Amino acid sequence: IGELCPPNADVRNVVPFECWVTDTLYTPFWDTIHTACTKLIVANTGNFGKAGLGKVNMDYVDAGDCDSTTAAEVYIYDGSPVVGYQKNGGTDTVVNFSIFGTSYIDEKGFVPLGDHTPTTDMGEYEVFESGKFVTSDSLIAIEKVWYAPKGHPDTCSFVIQCMKIYLNDTLAVPPIDVRIGEAIDFDIPADTNSRNLSGVDWDLRLLWQQGSEEDGAGCQSNANRWGGIDFLEVYKNGKLLDSFPHGGYIKDNATYVYPEGGFHPDSLYKYMGYSEFINSDTQNTDLHMVMTKIVLETLLKTDTIVIYEEIVTHWNGTYADFLDEVAQSKQWYIDHIKPEPQGCCIGIRGNADGDLADAINVADLTFLVDYLFFGGDDPPCREEGNVDGDLAEAINVADLTFLVDYLFFGGDDPPPCP
Repeated sequence: IGELCPPNADVRNVVPFECWVTDTLYTPFWDTIHTACTKLIVANTGNFGKAGLGKVNMDYVDAGDCDSTTAAEVYIYDGSPVVGYQKNGGTDTVVNFSIFGTSYIDEKGFVPLGDHTPTTDMGEYEVFESGKFVTSDSLIAIEKVWYAPKGHPDTCSFVIQCMKIYLNDTLAVPPIDVRIGEAIDFDIPADTNSRNLSGVDWDLRLLWQQGSEEDGAGCQSNANRWGGIDFLEVYKNGKLLDSFPHGGYIKDNATYVYPEGGFHPDSLYKYMGYSEFINSDTQNTDLHMVMTKIVLETLLKTDTIVIYEEIVTHWNGTYADFLDEVAQSKQWYIDHIKPEPQGCCIGIRGNADGDLADAINVADLTFLVDYLFFGGDDPPCREEGNVDGDLAEAINVADLTFLVDYLFFGGDDPPPCP
């Protein structure tokens, strides 16, 4: 609290203010990744689009678009990861993002922690790595990598995004009901401002928007302009968890963004719980979309979530042409980025029943008892069943003893996977 005290004043004016105390302050850093026909501006806060900067927004003005005016310079106005969760036993809800002007000094904004890697030419593609940025309470860390294919015109209308999420503060109580997604405000060029049409396709895992054409007076129909986000895969602790997202929606900005000057955190967190795709009831207007990639009961200190998705735009074609671009981007991801399969044992040993949450609990003990004494199924991953980590990879009573000691008597953690 500071005080404004004019000389000889009888009244003191108390003015509250806030400040940060830190040994190092990292500010937002912006860079641009390039394909053969489009560009995207990206940042170490996870943001992309930079509020419609222009000509770096998945547009085609520098690649032969017949409309070279500012009206065609933006396809993606703004975009950002969205991470929401509850803490303190569910009494507090935290939602963070870096879209619609939300800054790293806002309580809703992500804070960059440095170590970004500027755009790098990898031969077949360019890469920008954000480095680590964290939620405003420093609990959860996020890293993003953007891949922009180079060269062939058939692979120039998309970028691949990779997002990694894990606990930053491993000493804190883990959050619950963790919702992880991406928000994008597409402004596909249209005859009037940002009026777009939209659609969803669950089978294709695709949310999309389309420009609108009203007068037929331009050099091409804006109804032939498209943009969308397509989900690819999510991994948990190195294992493929799902090839479908949790859900997603498209809503109009006049109702859900303009009144607050951005997202209302509580409403955003609520809508991220949708377990289906929901299209906007309002069309031919300014729209945004949010895709929830995964919802977790909790995020443990041993958990790492990795999500892949593609952002695709198309500047002159039918919906079928746009879907061709989506299919080409999926194939490029498979050929260049898709992770190699990892061993079945992830993290530490002990997940004998092979549940997808990679949890070590009484269910694993029951599974081993059934396997050893009652002719039950073999453990799906032998290394996980070898709880004590003996060199012979044997599964025996010693593993039961080790697991009981760990679960009930404060024994040592199981050894790491090989």
